[in-house]
Amino acid sequence: MNEKTILMKSLDNVSYQTSKAKLLTMCSEKEMFEREEQMDLNIFEVDPLISPDYMNKRVKKEFAVKRYTRSAAEKIMDNPDNIRPPEVLTKTLNYLLNEIVDIDTEKEISRRHFKKDSQENYTFTDITLFVEDRFRSIKQDFVILDLKGNKDCIICHEKIARFLILCLNEGLDHDAFVGLQSLFKLFYQQLNATLTSLREFYEYVEQNVGDSSHSLYESENIGEFVAYSIILSFTENFDLISMLNKIPKRAKFSKKIKFAKKVARAFLAKEYITYFKLLKEADYLTACLMSLYLKEMRISGLETIRCRRNSDNIDKTSFKFTVNELTDFFLFEDYEELDKFLDWYGVDTDNLFENEDYDR
Repeated sequence: MNEKTILMKSLDNVSYQTSKAKLLTMCSEKEMFEREEQMDLNIFEVDPLISPDYMNKRVKKEFAVKRYTRSAAEKIMDNPDNIRPPEVLTKTLNYLLNEIVDIDTEKEISRRHFKKDSQENYTFTDITLFVEDRFRSIKQDFVILDLKGNKDCIICHEKIARFLILCLNEGLDHDAFVGLQSLFKLFYQQLNATLTSLREFYEYVEQNVGDSSHSLYESENIGEFVAYSIILSFTENFDLISMLNKIPKRAKFSKKIKFAKKVARAFLAKEYITYFKLLKEADYLTACLMSLYLKEMRISGLETIRCRRNSDNIDKTSFKFTVNELTDFFLFEDYEELDKFLDWYGVDTDNLFENEDYDR
């Protein structure tokens, strides 16, 4: 029995899936060949053996993934022949995570795919733009299927959220977003949208968990993703109190939520010492989100130090720092990064590294 037959049999007893979702591959053949004809294939969907020339690309069926399509009046978005059931959506997401996300570091995977201009490595933009678009398409199919409490739906959204957090952090740590601020904005917006969907799913499950007509998935990760929502909301005109009041009961007292509340208090009060301390204690993904506000908190800290040193009522010797102390205190990687920041902020750094004391 082949994989397609097995999948069809597994769906036979689920009426909404067979009626609303009949596409059992990552992409329909109709879409594949339409995009091939329109020269709209991504490099990760091209057959490397048939397509030596980037301008004459040919699709490789097992590589093609349904792309995100904006809704429009003339488009039929819920055609069952174009909608993938939850099992296929999960399979598609795992393919993207396992075969594409780390393709620039996994040589064995990389050899199987097309490379334009014979480049040695795929770029950050190549990978993230493709994966983000296909993740959005996965979320779109779930929306059409209206599967708020479905296990596959919730787990896929959680994995997508983690991926987007890593994308934002990659841009902060490296030069990935230089000249590509719109890309950073895209990831930020999509992360916000994904976390919003997850909060809605968690709330829906909590409200309907006792309904025997629903097969609902109670995620163990509620605290994690609500905590991410809290931290991401700092720069938005968002009612943080309202969000905190809607935290599902199962997660209200989780360690992740408690930690996020501490981070929120430190950020809103501009308690930069506490914020830096919490950043050192945070798990990796939480630290990635906290790093979004690192420049702002460094500026707040530097301004506080300068104001106190200019005050006649303060012992100025208590606000005298060495280069090592400042580098460690503001969580810079090295002296050079500290120097660039102080120069950007307008601090005279001409003699900063000759005289170990920072005395402004």
